Amino acid sequence: MLAALVVAAGCGDSNDTTIFLGNGPTASAEGPTPARTVTAGGRTATFVPTPPFGTPLTSAATPTAAATPTSAGTGGNPTSTPTPSGSVSAGAQSVASAVVPFLILGAPLATGVSSSALSTQSTTSAEAETVDNCPGGGTRTDDEGLLVRTITLAACGVSAPQLGSFTFDGTITINFTAGTIDFDVTATDVAHDISVDFVGTLNGTVQQSGGFVLNGTVTMSTDDGDFTVTMNAITIDANHHLVSGSATITDDDDVFDIASLAMTVNSGGATANVVATFDDNTTANYVLNLSTRQLTPTS
Repeated sequence: MLAALVVAAGCGDSNDTTIFLGNGPTASAEGPTPARTVTAGGRTATFVPTPPFGTPLTSAATPTAAATPTSAGTGGNPTSTPTPSGSVSAGAQSVASAVVPFLILGAPLATGVSSSALSTQSTTSAEAETVDNCPGGGTRTDDEGLLVRTITLAACGVSAPQLGSFTFDGTITINFTAGTIDFDVTATDVAHDISVDFVGTLNGTVQQSGGFVLNGTVTMSTDDGDFTVTMNAITIDANHHLVSGSATITDDDDVFDIASLAMTVNSGGATANVVATFDDNTTANYVLNLSTRQLTPTS
């Protein structure tokens, strides 16, 4: 059922930045990603990681620290403070910032493409394996079996103009018989040297137009704790852009003062409506810019 994903690579879109796999210029990066330390027990609930996977991105719309909801307590049981009208929850911003690079850049690597066009410029082959040079350095090795296709990412660098530069490490396994895609991938923000792991199995449905639809759950692991991302009809079009669908992200380890984020991609895929539900059951509405990862309050 996923056989059509194989031929999706190489299709482009002249309206976006084109990224080529091959021997062209590569983005600079600071060597391999260091091992991340996960603090066991006693994690301080008020800890907010370094941007962009953490605190809100800087913009005129971002409120001062006094307006940002805070958490109290330790051991993963924060006391929630309702988000004041017109402000952005630091927890909501952190979670949104962490998941967007996977949806925009990581998931399309299953077909060998980024959110814009990512085509094979030059490859070297050995038996059934094809090794491609990623535009930002590193490699993407594609082992196409008869029933199972395994993609191995080794510091594979891809980027988008406003989103930034990221490296991806790990494996993506496509099972053509079961119609599933297994992700075991680490996304690292090159500028801030912050990593987030994505592990889980998604169901993939190929569309006649050439795109595909993803459903299922992955676990998103950060230095703070784990979150569950449940995808519903997340649709990547033939030009490898996220264009529709929804996702719910739950704060499984009670890291922040939010219980969940419900995200619905707006038509065209430039923004998403986000509803944040806090630990005290209050809610706040935002618009998420999928290029900058910035949340803007709407109520």
